[in-house]
Amino acid sequence: MLTRYTVASSANATDFLHALHHMYTTEIRPIGRPPADREYVLRGINAADYSIGYIRSGLGVEIAGPEAERSYFVDFVVSGLLNAERRGEHTVNTSARAAVFNPGDRQRLLPARPDTETLGIRLDRALVETELTALLGREPDGPTVFDLALDLMGADHAGLRIVVGSLIDQLDTGAKIFDHPAVRQAHVRSFVISLLLTHRHNFSDLLLEGHSPLRPRPLRRALDFIDQSLGDPITLSDLAQAGNSSARTLSDAFREHFGCSPMAFLRDRRLERVRADLLAGSGSVSTVAHRWGFTHLGRFAAAYRHRYGELPSATAARA
Repeated sequence: MLTRYTVASSANATDFLHALHHMYTTEIRPIGRPPADREYVLRGINAADYSIGYIRSGLGVEIAGPEAERSYFVDFVVSGLLNAERRGEHTVNTSARAAVFNPGDRQRLLPARPDTETLGIRLDRALVETELTALLGREPDGPTVFDLALDLMGADHAGLRIVVGSLIDQLDTGAKIFDHPAVRQAHVRSFVISLLLTHRHNFSDLLLEGHSPLRPRPLRRALDFIDQSLGDPITLSDLAQAGNSSARTLSDAFREHFGCSPMAFLRDRRLERVRADLLAGSGSVSTVAHRWGFTHLGRFAAAYRHRYGELPSATAARA
């Protein structure tokens, strides 16, 4: 698979991890100490808005960093088993099941045995949003949030399996036409469209019904309130009052449109502002945290590390 596109084939785990970072342009850390007595193999292609890579290493990794914040990752198993985790969710990837990670997810991938072979596809968020906009006929009202486990054996997913297989087969043919960026882009777009039409996400029902994802008025009002008061103390009751709705109704709207609770959305929005300020060097960790409404620094640091895979002090040190 992808034998024409060898990126790394080495017994040196450090070189392999460096190649992974270059391929997926994001921070990738090993889980545990990498064994020294095996061959680490990476083959694939990388473009500005997607990466397609074949991996054989048996090495568990955590994936975080800036690219993970703006990309989707789809992990298939060619052979073996792969444990996939994100934010407390877990699935076991086999040839019959893949895993999909959303932007901002902290990923843990743990092969069950050394000879496990996987295919990892990175998709830029803008690429997914562009195709979803075309399918809906208007811009999506919020980010697309996929379920973690992707069933590959159901009848509805036969088309997705064919599209992925065709994409790899064409890259492996050696025909020059499939090395042309426009041709590759077209096939990647076909994969994105197939993924949106077959795998469950927060706009799936709207795609099936042919409706556009309009935000209900209580949700719009709550979002406006969050944007205007992000650094102030905010409770669920405050958001419900701003939306002129019950807390339950508002919570249901947030879960439908964003895949999370109102308070989780608020926390993530605050963390995004904190990270931007830290990378810009606009204050100490404690100053920036308090600026955006975090009053308990210990809980803030834990939430930040869970979201971004590093402590806020590490982010600030790169400014």
